[in-house]
Amino acid sequence: MSGKRSLTVPILLIVITGLAILIVLLLSKVLLNNQSSATDKGKRLAEQYASCQAFADTLESTAKALDSTTTAVERLPLMAQAGQLVSLEDGCAAALSTKAVNAANDEEQAKQELQAQLAVLQSSLAGVGVHEGPLTAEEKATLAKLQEGGAGLSGILKQYSIPTEDDRYRQMAAGAEWTKPAADAAQKLKSIAGSLSA
Repeated sequence: MSGKRSLTVPILLIVITGLAILIVLLLSKVLLNNQSSATDKGKRLAEQYASCQAFADTLESTAKALDSTTTAVERLPLMAQAGQLVSLEDGCAAALSTKAVNAANDEEQAKQELQAQLAVLQSSLAGVGVHEGPLTAEEKATLAKLQEGGAGLSGILKQYSIPTEDDRYRQMAAGAEWTKPAADAAQKLKSIAGSLSA
């Protein structure tokens, strides 16, 4: 009996090695899932942030173009551009209302406030020149505010370039770099909407 070796130690080593491999595989799976989730979140944020940039650019260019029109016929295609702003409002409001931008925000309430502010800008633009003949002095003043506001908003938002690669999407999901321009843009929106409502 003294010549027989015990199989306990080799069996335990095999079991421990198998468990270690299983743990590594499971942790790898979890990390890959987290990475994929962060990439997807970053892509959504990038699309929403791009909506804000498109909103600002369209607001500025449409206000500038409307300012030089003299007839309702000239304004008609520009009114169609103003109508496109509505489709950009939700994405923009979603990006600017996230907890990453302002941790104190109630996201849903902040989103509703931003949507209301964006709607004020869009309706102000759409309400200009809905008549025949040249624009009134009041309409020109509104267009000047919208053009200046759109340019300011665009300048703020362009401080951050929208990511195009997975690692940059993950950085965006983590709140790197884009939150300061987004917070500044939210404040700018508030001031533009306030100046139009006053």
